[in-house]
Amino acid sequence: MVKMMPEVKREGLEPSLEETQALIQVAQGLRPAHIYIANGKTVNVYSGEVLPANIAIYGSRIAYVGTQDRMVGAETQVIDASDFYLAPGYVDVHWHADLMYLPQNFMAKILPTGLTAGFSDSFYLSAIFEADDFLRVIDELSALPLKFFTAVRAETQAYPMLEETELYDLETLG
Repeated sequence: MVKMMPEVKREGLEPSLEETQALIQVAQGLRPAHIYIANGKTVNVYSGEVLPANIAIYGSRIAYVGTQDRMVGAETQVIDASDFYLAPGYVDVHWHADLMYLPQNFMAKILPTGLTAGFSDSFYLSAIFEADDFLRVIDELSALPLKFFTAVRAETQAYPMLEETELYDLETLG
């Protein structure tokens, strides 16, 4: 049987029901957006097309991408993005938050490139810390401006003759 790692509480990762309803209302033009980015060129990373589009933001989330402007209200901050390309945040699907750099320094370098999320193989972190300390480190990393996702491997160290640590506490981690 495969056991999953316990969920780390991350504020704001999943929208509440109320926030979801507000985002839908903004997308339908029934509620004003907080920010409206107008006249941009949106990069569709799936089709390779560059399309004219506007982006409506409510709170910290994108509510709408398209050509409509019904969600612009009297209090909406409008940003003219003429001559700018707008692209979704990029995701790095394999990096290590525990090798050769401090995560805060790493994030300071990668956030300006458009990377907004990363999946970390945290094998060595989980091997050197007790389970509770490992979960605390992961929780602290998740408070950084990059969305941080992690996993632990259910195997022994890659070089057991060099690493004399015990297999981390899988029972606590998942």
